[in-house]
Amino acid sequence: MQGNSGIVRKKSVIDRMLDVIERLGNKLPDPITLFVIMAGLVLLLSWFLSLIGVSAIRPGTEEVIQVKNLLSREGLILILTKMVETFTGFAPLGLVIVTMIGIGLAEQTGLISAVMKKLVLAAPAKLIVPVIILTGLVGNLAADAAFIILPPIAAMIFMSVGRNPLSGLIITYAAVAGGFSANLLISSLDVLLLGITESSAHIADPAYAGRATMNYYFLIISTFVLVVVGTWVAKKFTEPRFGTYQGVMEKVEPLTELEKRGLKWAGIVTLIYCSVIAFTVIPTNGLLRDPETGGFLSSPFMSGIVPIMLFFFLLPGLAYGIAAKEVKNDKEVAEKIFKSISDMAPFIVLAFTASQMIAFFNWSNIGSIMAIKGAELLQALNFTGLPMMIGFVLICAFVNCKCFSKMGTISSDFRTNVYVFRLFTSNNADGLSCRRFYYKSDYTDATIFCDSIILCKTL
Repeated sequence: MQGNSGIVRKKSVIDRMLDVIERLGNKLPDPITLFVIMAGLVLLLSWFLSLIGVSAIRPGTEEVIQVKNLLSREGLILILTKMVETFTGFAPLGLVIVTMIGIGLAEQTGLISAVMKKLVLAAPAKLIVPVIILTGLVGNLAADAAFIILPPIAAMIFMSVGRNPLSGLIITYAAVAGGFSANLLISSLDVLLLGITESSAHIADPAYAGRATMNYYFLIISTFVLVVVGTWVAKKFTEPRFGTYQGVMEKVEPLTELEKRGLKWAGIVTLIYCSVIAFTVIPTNGLLRDPETGGFLSSPFMSGIVPIMLFFFLLPGLAYGIAAKEVKNDKEVAEKIFKSISDMAPFIVLAFTASQMIAFFNWSNIGSIMAIKGAELLQALNFTGLPMMIGFVLICAFVNCKCFSKMGTISSDFRTNVYVFRLFTSNNADGLSCRRFYYKSDYTDATIFCDSIILCKTL
C-alpha cells in the first residue's frame, strides 16, 4: 500500500482480509444466476431426498411431512402450470413497482438529488461528516441512485473545505451501503422486505398480513446510532488513513434559482399532502382509521401505506419538475416514469428467478423438513436462548457478506436469512414462543424477525 508520501507500506492483517473478501465477492456469479443454480439444486435434492424417503414430523400436529419429487411427472406439470402464477403472485414485485413509480419520478425530476445537495451544503464545517452520513442513510429512499448522486457531492464538499475528497467519497459510500436498511422514513426497501416477510410467513400462517412500518421504530434508532458510530469511525480511521489533500481545490456549485424554486413548491405540496393525511388519521373517526374500533395499527392507513408512499413522492416530484422546468408536459412526466421503471428490469428478472426457486423450495417440503431437523439438532445440543440468537446474527452477517457483496441482491440475502430464521426458531421452547409472538401479536407483527435481519445488516 502506497501512502501520500510515496512510501510503500506493508498491508495490515485487516487490509489483507478485506482484499480476500473483495476477491471472493467479485467471483460470485450474478444474483440471477445464483437463483437459477439454487433452483436446480432444489429440484435435484427433491428427487434424491424423496428417493431415500426423507421425512419429518411437524411439531404440534404430529403430521408426517415427506419430500415431494419435483422431477416426477406431477412435479413437472406443477412447475409448468404454476410458473406464471408464481411470478405474478410474488409479493415484492407489485409492491416495489408501485412504490418506485413515485420515487422514480422524484429521482428523475431531480428532487431527490436537490434535497441531498441542499442538506449537505447547508451543514456547518464541524458537522459535515455526520450530516453527510445522515444524508447517505436517508438517501436510500432513492435506492441505488444514492450511490451515484451523493459520493461525488460529498467529495467536492470535502475538497472545498481543505479535506481529502477521497475520505468524503468513501465515507458517503459507506453510509449509503452500510446503512441501507436504516432510515427516518419508510422506503421502497421496507416494502420489498414486507413482501418477502409475508410470503415466508405464509408457510406457517397463510392468513398472515404484515405492514411496511413493522420495523419503523428500529430503523429510526438505527439511523442515529449509525450516524454516531459512522462519525467516530470516519474521524478515527478513515480521514487519518488518507491524510491531507494536496491537489487543486474546487468548490461545489450552489443550488440554482430553478432548483430553489422547485424545492420550495415541492415543500409546499409535501406540507399539504401530509396535512391531508394527518386529517384522515389523527381523529379517532378519521377516514383512514379502523372503521370498527377507531384503532390505528389495523387501520386502512397501515394497510394502504404503499399507495400513500407512492403519492408522497409522486406529487412533490411532479411539483418540483414543473417549478424547476424539468418537465414541460404530461408526455415528459410519463417518459420519466417509464425511465424509472425500466431501471427496475434487473429486479423484475431477479424476482422471476427468485419466485420460482422459492416455490420449488416450498412445494418440495425441503424447507419445512430442514427447519424441523435443524431445530431438533439445536435442541439436542441445548443451543437455545442467547447463544442461539448470537449464532443467528453471526450466520446472517456471514450471508450478508456473501450475498450483498454484489449490489442489488438484498432480496436474495433477506430470503436466505428467512430460512436461517426458520431453522433457528422451530421445535424448541424459545423458538415456539418467538414464533407465536411473530405471527400473533397485533402490535409488533414481525418485528422480532425483521429486526434480527436488519440488525445483521447494521452489524
